[in-house]
Amino acid sequence: MFCDDINRALEEHVRRNFPEREIDACEWRDPPARDASQEFRALKIAPPGDVTGLWNYASVSGCVPGQDQIGTLQFIITTRFDTPRAVDLLARTANYNRNGRLGMWDTVPVGEPWLPGSSCDHLLLHPPGQFEPNFKICHVGDRLIEYAWLLPITTAERDFRAANGPGALRDKFEEVPPPYWDARRPSSV
Repeated sequence: MFCDDINRALEEHVRRNFPEREIDACEWRDPPARDASQEFRALKIAPPGDVTGLWNYASVSGCVPGQDQIGTLQFIITTRFDTPRAVDLLARTANYNRNGRLGMWDTVPVGEPWLPGSSCDHLLLHPPGQFEPNFKICHVGDRLIEYAWLLPITTAERDFRAANGPGALRDKFEEVPPPYWDARRPSSV
């Protein structure tokens, strides 16, 4: 299976799981980073209107040209507003995962606040349970590709997860308003 076929299957998967939503292809605007991952692609998924008002961005890049294997993880980010920063974070995470080093519940350092004024400087790979039930797994030929929800977390939350496990951090998230996927929320620990 060729890269274009895999990427097309991922894009169809995203579109099927976000019906009746405006979905546009996104560019990764960071030129040096673009050179590191030339095949990165993402889709911007507009809010459904008056339902939640949330934007989603999903990666749809399943392989690297010239390599026989494809990644087993794709990524999705949720934001309150349309921002190219989400595409940047997807691309950086995909590039970081280039050799398949990431798994569910792993963390990725961002190196700076997710958004101005945010204390979240890491991303947590979390199962995407809040999306359509069929969204989590994409079947591409005989391969399964799993989507991970990239949640913004603080350094303290990353350390807490490392010391206490992902279940303990998930419990902490449930105690924190606003929603734990909001990059501007206070730390839960």
